[in-house]
Amino acid sequence: MMRFYIEGLRVDPTHHTGGLRLNQWVSIGVFVLAVVFLAVDRSRSREDVTASTVNTHE
Repeated sequence: MMRFYIEGLRVDPTHHTGGLRLNQWVSIGVFVLAVVFLAVDRSRSREDVTASTVNTHE
């Protein structure tokens, strides 16, 4: 999110959409994708631990 803040400080001309700079939208998109990736990765690792625990009790 620091990148989002830094892009807001820039004064050079660039495209604005929805009140934000294009670079800020890209920063938001990358942040959202990272959160989704981490959530999916975490749920997969929990499933792997659960599956290995279930298999060891047989």
